[in-house]
Amino acid sequence: SVYSLLAGAHRLDEVVQTTTVPNLTIAPTNLDLTGAETEFASEIGRETLLRDALEDYERRAFRAPEVVLFDCPPSLGLLSLNALVASRHVIIPLQAEFFALQGMAQLLDVIERVKRRLNPGLDLLGILVGMFQKQRNLSREVLQELQGHFGALIFPTLVRINVRLAEAPSHGLTIYEYAPDCGGAEDYAAVAAEVARRLDLALPGADAELD
Repeated sequence: SVYSLLAGAHRLDEVVQTTTVPNLTIAPTNLDLTGAETEFASEIGRETLLRDALEDYERRAFRAPEVVLFDCPPSLGLLSLNALVASRHVIIPLQAEFFALQGMAQLLDVIERVKRRLNPGLDLLGILVGMFQKQRNLSREVLQELQGHFGALIFPTLVRINVRLAEAPSHGLTIYEYAPDCGGAEDYAAVAAEVARRLDLALPGADAELD
């Protein structure tokens, strides 16, 4: 698991598993990771554990991954810090709510600190607005505030609230396996295409999905 990876018990190539989706592999974790924040607090080089593991994997792998996604916890602790140090870009998912907007300043400050001290190549790729309801005044107000401050950094696709997105994980399926024609699947396909465009990746079908 990712926990045993950070603990140094396993290499990333021993943790990564294949999936039913072509060209997609995952590095799973478990509840042991919940104690990582305190367990690794005194570890030397604790901020670079994930980056070191990924660099080692890329040296060992026959074919290094083109894109690596880190799904971070909703906190700014050691795990998120490791992901920021190991990354080239940051995508900030933001619920269209007032309190989520309030936390943006703190998160952006953390990103800037990491960029100055630990990872000069770190860049903010964009802000992804989710749980969006265009019928709600609050959602529209939060979006307007974000667009006023961040402009083109806001992804043009707004991920709408969709019950199928919430149901898919309980079935152990991706949204494209569970309900490929739902609005949530359409939204994320458009987001993926926009990410590919911003990263200048030639992903098959990306432009077609975005259009």
